[in-house]
Amino acid sequence: MKQKREVRIDEVGAITNVMSLIKEYPALRKEYKVFFRGKSFDFESFRNYSSDEDASNIDWVASARYDKLLVKQYREEEKDTVLLLIDVSDNMVLGRSKLLKCERAAEIALSLAYLILSTDNRVGFVLFDGGIRIFSPPMRGRRCFEYLSAALKDPNNYQGGSDVQQACEFVLSLPRYTAGSAIIISDFSNINEGIKTFLSMISIKYETLAFVVKDVMDKQLSDISGQFIIEDTQNGDQLLVDPSLAKRDYETFMQKKAENIREVLRQSNIDFLEIMTDESFVETMVRFLKERIKKGGLKR
Repeated sequence: MKQKREVRIDEVGAITNVMSLIKEYPALRKEYKVFFRGKSFDFESFRNYSSDEDASNIDWVASARYDKLLVKQYREEEKDTVLLLIDVSDNMVLGRSKLLKCERAAEIALSLAYLILSTDNRVGFVLFDGGIRIFSPPMRGRRCFEYLSAALKDPNNYQGGSDVQQACEFVLSLPRYTAGSAIIISDFSNINEGIKTFLSMISIKYETLAFVVKDVMDKQLSDISGQFIIEDTQNGDQLLVDPSLAKRDYETFMQKKAENIREVLRQSNIDFLEIMTDESFVETMVRFLKERIKKGGLKR
């Protein structure tokens, strides 16, 4: 009989992550869209720099010209809607570190949802495995955050294979939400060439970002003696493995698989961030944000 480790979702930890991100990048409270488009808002005018802002916002050319610190003011945009596509398949209930992949995915989803909702924008979400497990239309406010948290905490929602393509098809069937953005959170373990069409269509319909959640087991086998059985969650096939013999082949295979995921996302024009279960989520996010600000938007 298979047993799963209990899934532990920490709401408070997710909110703490947001506060840490804002501390490192204060402008994030008002400009969460840097996750998608960097500084690609419509320029309106200059305003004086405030000491509580991120110094990277300073326009040094304009500041030198007018002999005072200035930052660019961007035109106010209409309220946004963000759709979260969250993988809750069997493969996400996996992990060799402190956190399972699904726990890291939930941490990302709740952190972003809290940030987006706090700016009075709307969040909708799709939990998917081999099909669509839960769909919540876009909402505002605390109720939305609580509903998402409850869905991610429910152990009955974690089962079955993973089908990112079907999740994309479902989202493509939804009405085009005003100023819509989409975030896909998955390990993309079953990604293939055939899904590129659907990922590309998602990236055309929505400003799209992918978080690729990875565990140490997605890179290498543990240094253990003896033999063990691994099972394919898709079809139940089992394989007896001797780690000492399989380690090199396994790691080569996983390296090629990881590069294939990156290439499919690149070819689909979807910007992505890889997040490990055993590394600081906040530090990885801060590096990502600063790089996007530096580059000025999506890598297209």
